[in-house]
Amino acid sequence: MRELVFEQNACFVGAPKRDFGDMGILPIESAWFKTTFNAKKGEKAAISISATSRYKLYCNGVMVANGPCKGQATEYYCDNLDLTPYIADGENQLMANVVCFPPPEAVMQDRRNFGPFSIIGSGAGPCLFVDGSCGSANLSTSADCWVVANDDSVKWVDTYELATFLTGNMEIADSARRKAVLAGAFEKAVFRFKVNIDNKFGELPPYPMYKRPIPMLFLAPPKGVKAVHTGANYIDYDAGELTTGYVNLNIKNAKGAKITITYAESYSGVEGNPLLKGRRDDSENFGFVGCSDIFYPDSDDDSYEPFWFRTFRFIRIEFENCAGVPSFEPTYVETGFPLNPTTTIDAEGWVPAVWDISLRTLQRCMHETYEDCPYYEQLQYILDTRLQMLFTYAVGGDISLARKTLHDYHLSKMPNGILQSRYPSSIRQIIVPFPPHWISMLLDYYKHTGDKSPLLQYRTTVEHLMEWYIERLNKDGLLEKVGYWEFIDWAPEWTESEGKPHAAYEGPSTTQNLVIANAFMQGAEVLEICGFSEMGNHYKGFSDKILDSIGKLCYNADKKLFREGPAFEEYTQHSQMWAVLTGLVKGNEAKALMERTLADESLIQCTFPLQFCLFRALELAGMYERTEELWAKWWQPLLELDVTTVPETPYNNTRSDCHAWGALLLYEYPAKILGVHALENGYKKIGIRPMGLFLGKAKGSVKTPAGAVDVSWTMENGTFKASVSAPAGVECVLFTPDGKELAFVGAVEV
Repeated sequence: MRELVFEQNACFVGAPKRDFGDMGILPIESAWFKTTFNAKKGEKAAISISATSRYKLYCNGVMVANGPCKGQATEYYCDNLDLTPYIADGENQLMANVVCFPPPEAVMQDRRNFGPFSIIGSGAGPCLFVDGSCGSANLSTSADCWVVANDDSVKWVDTYELATFLTGNMEIADSARRKAVLAGAFEKAVFRFKVNIDNKFGELPPYPMYKRPIPMLFLAPPKGVKAVHTGANYIDYDAGELTTGYVNLNIKNAKGAKITITYAESYSGVEGNPLLKGRRDDSENFGFVGCSDIFYPDSDDDSYEPFWFRTFRFIRIEFENCAGVPSFEPTYVETGFPLNPTTTIDAEGWVPAVWDISLRTLQRCMHETYEDCPYYEQLQYILDTRLQMLFTYAVGGDISLARKTLHDYHLSKMPNGILQSRYPSSIRQIIVPFPPHWISMLLDYYKHTGDKSPLLQYRTTVEHLMEWYIERLNKDGLLEKVGYWEFIDWAPEWTESEGKPHAAYEGPSTTQNLVIANAFMQGAEVLEICGFSEMGNHYKGFSDKILDSIGKLCYNADKKLFREGPAFEEYTQHSQMWAVLTGLVKGNEAKALMERTLADESLIQCTFPLQFCLFRALELAGMYERTEELWAKWWQPLLELDVTTVPETPYNNTRSDCHAWGALLLYEYPAKILGVHALENGYKKIGIRPMGLFLGKAKGSVKTPAGAVDVSWTMENGTFKASVSAPAGVECVLFTPDGKELAFVGAVEV
């Protein structure tokens, strides 16, 4: 239950005057707020804070936090911060750098005022809200204790050509101007608007304030980077792994120079193809392509740190117009969601390395939302996020972000019932096959936690979503040509169609319709859990109609494969696996179909986002051991490329080098190879069904809501041995490869 906070007359404050520059339309605006107070070291100091659109808070010169938590106009968030560790004896100072991004309707065509798509923009300008006390000082922004100065020391750089503009524009920072702003006259901050309006007519304020539903992002101790390559006027640095953090550049002997800091996931690009990659550290055969900040130092001992965190493995520092030889000391403060994984594995061969890059990928794609990729977009997409939530559960991490995500997509619902494909996002987007994965999220969460309250809370949203699809079914009960984006996968054959099956241009797509059929089945399951079985059966009928039509119209009896459309001779792994997952094909026929699916290399192949479904279809067909060849085909070759995270696609022209939908081992090893799963929702009863016997042995400790399950098994010369230790008092069943079921409590060995 989310509750409004600050019912009193707390307020946002801003500068007395706005600085619109010369753009003639709302620019990105920045301001500095500050206050001083007296306190004693160790004295309790805690505040709640928010801003339009983002703040970066410093206490006595030390960065404390960046926020507020990403929300939306109807549910805005405030952060609760403990400042006690930063307090000194005597006078203390708080400073907040607040940057306001314009709303989408105020964004210019040349994109100079683009903010991150994941941030809800505001026309209010930089505004700050603070409520709390530090010692005897009341720091509420309604108490007239804050002063403010507009900051025009940063200009914003369009990165549209690199397609990184979705994360917000880059900076051109003038140190002399920044120092003048901070040393100049600050004015008394003025009232802008109330946080919450307490009146008898129930009117809503501009930003209804809710408590932050997730922990604050961690800020790690500063880390250094290693110089790896030097040119005539540049130095390249390697952080050793792809990371997200606040880069701080200490610069000496460069007064009056132009310093360009370029951030890259890898060395990449050859003439005519800026995305082509090989070994990620290959500086001899590939270029250095990335987005850049520009800084103009004002002294021979200066420093620069951008407002927004950067994503990088490599940093190139270029210098121009230097009177002498400059020196640089780049460091960074890593940041991200405090996942704190507790599942551990003890494996050999390729497994530990793939686990390592997979876990790092998940961590780098978690901040205040799950993210598709931290470098290019930082947006929370339904398909990606469903997998990331499953990975979070499997590694035993903090699930508060998963709970927030369920609510985010509920809030994304359009008036006609469809969910937005990414949210929060200032620019609305619909990808037709994505919303069904939100229904899967609900069922995944219920199975993992045993908590059905989200299903009850969002039941009507599930119904509205299914009605949206029903309204668009044709006479055969199939969905076709509904508009928006009908993305399925980034298969190379669909590059020109932006991931849309060619069949969808002419009529129904088999894959898309099978995804929708599955949604009707899962929606019916949600309704049954909520006590609405009759309505669930109503929706199940639409699933049956889709499956019947696909079976009659899209199956090629000669090829014994499903076409990608009723009259379109294109064949994909996607259609075959969804035919199995929906139960359109069962038993021995399902196994035979999946055998053909793996054997026929002419089929359009599933890439990383759909490998999870392919694995599930193989499992359902009793063929999980065939995943061995998929690990060898798609994941193991990554280890030869010096990647430190899993890329967006398994091809050398991949865009992002960090995309968590490919971190599949995080789920497969605990849940399938070790085999730990819930037999009853919330792990009230636990099953252990080891698979992936091609590995020869597996060992690990899987954290579940009931406690840790320790599993060790070997398969030698056809003999299976296993040892399992489970939480005390929990009923468990060990399913052995020869079909035996051994019930136990506590521990068992076979």
